[in-house]
Amino acid sequence: WATLLHDVAKPRVLEFGSAADPTIRTPDHARRSAAIAAAVGERLAFTRSDRETIGWLIEHHMSLKDIEQMRPVRREQFLLDPRFPLLLELHRADVLGTDPSDLSLYEHDLALYEAIKAEHGRSSTSTSSPLITGDDLIGAGIQAGPAHREILEAVRDAQLEGRITTKQQALDLAHRLIAKPS
Repeated sequence: WATLLHDVAKPRVLEFGSAADPTIRTPDHARRSAAIAAAVGERLAFTRSDRETIGWLIEHHMSLKDIEQMRPVRREQFLLDPRFPLLLELHRADVLGTDPSDLSLYEHDLALYEAIKAEHGRSSTSTSSPLITGDDLIGAGIQAGPAHREILEAVRDAQLEGRITTKQQALDLAHRLIAKPS
């Protein structure tokens, strides 16, 4: 269903370029196609889980080209999402429907996925789990609140980039982030 509906909104958002820039664009088609797919799934009485999966696949089908630009935490979450292999297959099917077919992005993202999956499969890796949690922040005297998520993401980014490797370094970084003026 995701393969069938992933571009369904393109005719609604189609923008033709000018003589100076003849590029044809379909801005926001992924998000709008996901909304149409949700309505189709509702009408066809798909399960909530199926509707959510189909919607996620459609909404993210253009995100594969952006993986390298994602922050490390976001990239890790995206690649380790249990739906990611389905997203890769949607991308492969989409590419094979074009002429000429170029599977280089698919192959690149598949290799990234396999590498991060293998990294998380190793128990000895220093990045297999976050160095600190929200409970650790509270225990270190950092008041609970909306900033916790941002702090934890920044700490995880630093961990994944290899800038910190211990819980104490993570807590020190969290305190520096809190002390930073907004």
